[in-house]
Amino acid sequence: MKYRILSNLISWIFPTKTDRVHFKTWCRMLDFRKNVPAIKRNYQNVIKNIKNKEGKIKVLFLVNENSKWKTQSLYDLMSASDKFEPVVAITIADFQRNFSKEEKAETIDENYEFFKLKGLNCVIAYDAKKDRAIDLKEFNPQIVFYQQPWGINKLQRPKYVSKFALTCYVPYFVQNYGDVEIDCCQELHQSLFRYYILNKDWEDMYAPEFAQAAGEIKGLGHTMLDEFYLKRDYQPSKNYVIYAPHHSINNFENYSTFLKNGKQILEYAKSHPEINWVFKPHPTLKYKLKQTGFMSEADIENYYKEWAEISTYCNNGNYAELFLESKALITDCASFLVEYFCTKKPVIHLISSTCGIVPKAPFKKIIDTYYKARNLDEMYEHFENVLIKEDDILKEKRLKVLKESGLLDNYAAKNILHDIETFLEGSCNE
Repeated sequence: MKYRILSNLISWIFPTKTDRVHFKTWCRMLDFRKNVPAIKRNYQNVIKNIKNKEGKIKVLFLVNENSKWKTQSLYDLMSASDKFEPVVAITIADFQRNFSKEEKAETIDENYEFFKLKGLNCVIAYDAKKDRAIDLKEFNPQIVFYQQPWGINKLQRPKYVSKFALTCYVPYFVQNYGDVEIDCCQELHQSLFRYYILNKDWEDMYAPEFAQAAGEIKGLGHTMLDEFYLKRDYQPSKNYVIYAPHHSINNFENYSTFLKNGKQILEYAKSHPEINWVFKPHPTLKYKLKQTGFMSEADIENYYKEWAEISTYCNNGNYAELFLESKALITDCASFLVEYFCTKKPVIHLISSTCGIVPKAPFKKIIDTYYKARNLDEMYEHFENVLIKEDDILKEKRLKVLKESGLLDNYAAKNILHDIETFLEGSCNE
């Protein structure tokens, strides 16, 4: 009865779902911030320990999905340095805990193989047999980089890791819509030593949320965009058209338009075999379709099979060159909208009628250079003009905004490495 009274009271005070979400976020933030003074003291002690350390500084990149590996350029610079020893630590996220032991072992093996094939140094940070995370302290890191803010095992969160390492974060997605609750108000964000984001505009927007956080937020660039910075003069030969549907069906983001146009885009692709197609669904899309029940498991498998028969299928993090080899992108996936912008090529932006997130100014400038499709008629019209007639009327506007943005003139990994070296050298001169 007491719970019902409390629930009714909260519903009365906060009548809309959005209000209740904001209230819950505020409560979580208060809870996180209780730990901030202790975490700050931890970082001060870690810096003192680094000051007295001999040899290279070990940097762990904690990863659970290779499709979200976006810090290759930083790993490469650290690997080439005589100061750092970068290592990829492969783990299992809490949202993968419902996997069977066999599935977890397969996921770990798949990720391990992915990074080994790239020639990266790897360790396993999850014991699949015992079904538990491995304490990162066992790997003796001085710095730990996180891949994403959710699903982190308690033993591997900054609150604990701060006792022996500095914690840093480059998000796997490039800042876009600017949802503060997603981008700033998770426990990870408030507990970090360094949070690296796209640029000064975003740093200034998010700064108020970090006034009481354990560390600093810095707009030094995004390492994923280094892939395009380092290949600014790349000349494509494949001219792919990429279809990249998002997974957010019936959730708080609602970017996804798949239920309205997923089948139609497949049929369009079948009717245009002269186009070099790539199917790059969000890794979570298949799971979300099964979970929501909007498609039967047989229909889902058949849908993916039909794409495999007529296109190149991409389901991992090796897509920068794929983007560079393409001539256009069709997507409702928010994170790709900034990444693909750096290829200079057109996007047919599929817009969900139920997506209530309003883009912030820096991002709005970018997506205003894309071809917006809010319904099937607009989608088919853009298909005809952009893909068949190759009439890219927004090209000049897009190139102008790209030049003004400075996104292709920034080497994020170099900036981040310089920041790390600066605060470490500063600590050594105290």
